[in-house]
Amino acid sequence: MKYFYIVFLFLFLYCKSYSQYDSLGTDNLINKFISTNSSVTFSRISDSLYSVSKSYQKRFLIRTNKLAIQKQNKFFEGMSLNSLALWYADVHLYSDAYTTYNQALKIFEATNSDAGKFNVLSNLGALYYYLNQPKKALVYEFRAYEIFKNKMPARYSKGASVCLNIGSMYGQLNNLPMARTYFLRALEYHLKSPEDSITKAFIYNNISDTYLYSGDIMNAEKYSLIAFDIKMKYGNKKEKANAYLNIAEIAQKKGEYTKAARLFSKGKEFCSEDSPDENLHQIYSGLSEVYESMHDLKQELKYVKLTQRIRVYLDSIGRTSEISSNELIHKYRQQSVNDSIQNKTQIVIRDIKLEQKKRESVYGIIALIIISFIAFLIFNRYRLTQKQKVIIEEQKHLVEEKNKEITDSINYARNLQDALIPNPEELKTLFTESFVIYLPKDIVAGDFYWWHHFPSSGKTLIAVADCTGHGVPGAMVSVVCINALNRAVNEFKLSEPNEILDKVNLFVNETFSKNNKQVHDGMDISLLLIDRALNQIRWSGANNKLIYFENGLVYGIKPDKQPIGKNENHTPFTLHTLPLIPGSVFYLLTDGYSDQFGGAKNKKMGFATFKKLMEKNYFLPLDQQKINFESVFREWKKNGEQTDDVSLIGIKI
Repeated sequence: MKYFYIVFLFLFLYCKSYSQYDSLGTDNLINKFISTNSSVTFSRISDSLYSVSKSYQKRFLIRTNKLAIQKQNKFFEGMSLNSLALWYADVHLYSDAYTTYNQALKIFEATNSDAGKFNVLSNLGALYYYLNQPKKALVYEFRAYEIFKNKMPARYSKGASVCLNIGSMYGQLNNLPMARTYFLRALEYHLKSPEDSITKAFIYNNISDTYLYSGDIMNAEKYSLIAFDIKMKYGNKKEKANAYLNIAEIAQKKGEYTKAARLFSKGKEFCSEDSPDENLHQIYSGLSEVYESMHDLKQELKYVKLTQRIRVYLDSIGRTSEISSNELIHKYRQQSVNDSIQNKTQIVIRDIKLEQKKRESVYGIIALIIISFIAFLIFNRYRLTQKQKVIIEEQKHLVEEKNKEITDSINYARNLQDALIPNPEELKTLFTESFVIYLPKDIVAGDFYWWHHFPSSGKTLIAVADCTGHGVPGAMVSVVCINALNRAVNEFKLSEPNEILDKVNLFVNETFSKNNKQVHDGMDISLLLIDRALNQIRWSGANNKLIYFENGLVYGIKPDKQPIGKNENHTPFTLHTLPLIPGSVFYLLTDGYSDQFGGAKNKKMGFATFKKLMEKNYFLPLDQQKINFESVFREWKKNGEQTDDVSLIGIKI
């Protein structure tokens, strides 16, 4: 109660007279939460001021920033700048927002604040999203996502928010499969640590939209109805209007026009005619389309006019955003022009100095002729040398730029691939005794690992795969194969390893046969299912064996001698069933470890040597096994080049 009394008193005094700001003790309140590092108090006061007046909130943020600088509190200096940038973005001053975000980012980078860097990078991504530049937005969001995965994987709300943003940006790029992948991942994070139900509704709505715009009305309606119930229970008027809008659009798609008109009209009740927003515009547009389908010309014309009227109003607001966006673009173009002018000025100065030196060389007629001749030769030589130097520098710069572009593209591809591969720490939540070794040969890899848990049945699928090639070609094939696994499990609800591999084989062949070119790429894979309900282990493999230890003895199961991908004599994959015996240790691997060259004679390690290594380690704790396997690999390879991607997963039942 004391906290809320202080906030109320602060708001009253602040709104009454800003000119009396310091004298009324507001600085004392700011100094108090700065000295105690109470970011929660700062956020609540800022949010409360926003609901009273945006101008009051801006003054509060600027004052907080000044006091934080005086106190040399870098954390609140960065926080206040980040909040001020959000304020600029909210009022469509995007150029100011961009500048302020970067000021905050420099502070958080200097203080190595992971949470601060995450927030600013994600906000920069959102800024470019609102400017309709989703590719630039994705660069910032993936940087934020990498910080989440590496530095704060347990803060599930952060993972949910950044995945929600990435999904929205892929939606803006019309890449619905990738958008749905990240929305589903956002839902998984949110369900692990739900902070508020309305966020869950937004996630369900976004998943629904990916199905709706890809023509899957049934799934679209399923997720939209879940979101509708949440918004009607917890949402404000704007969110309730949006809830009716979503289910009305689905009814319209299904041809249920009377129902759609009723739902659109119900959503209109939650909108304001005095301050129309995008929800009301879409509702009027939907009603005009519905009445057109119902051949009700009078109602259709009515809502067409209302739609146009609101569009004009919204466009007038949007022009402010467009101006701010152009200011941001102009800012960088002007900087480039200034740099160019500076370079030209330097060249002119250099030429003037050369002319002065030439004039100073005249001492007499004979001396002038001799020196001029020598100077002429020297100058020609100098000009030729300078010309050659410029050409060399240009070529060097061109090579460096091309290398940078290629490296940046590959690093971006690594972010995409990392986003599809689960966090190794997540396996610990499924199997306490487990480890993951993943050592790509290049920046991106042809190897990947994958798992999926079925909470309702308690089943868990785990896979390790080796796609054709490594580096960029292998990574591209891996994206196709990961997507095929996700579709087989999520869309077709398959859980048996052999059925999944058959379906994945079909998907991969369909993907690589969309043109007349012969593509023989695919993958070798080991896919394991742990079924605790039936106390069974079920496994299928494509050119990739399974090794396991049971009661102190080593066993191996041979895979089907056929890959996933192009195969003239393909047969259904075999399902192998084993009893689930506690204490058993299972290894899923690719051939990268045993194929590594090294040792005293620089030869392949070979599977026989690798098998002996497993026999020496299987009884140890899994964390210790990981350390031993990695140490032996480094010692075997030493300074030699890594031969192939290396993947190895160990789990103890």
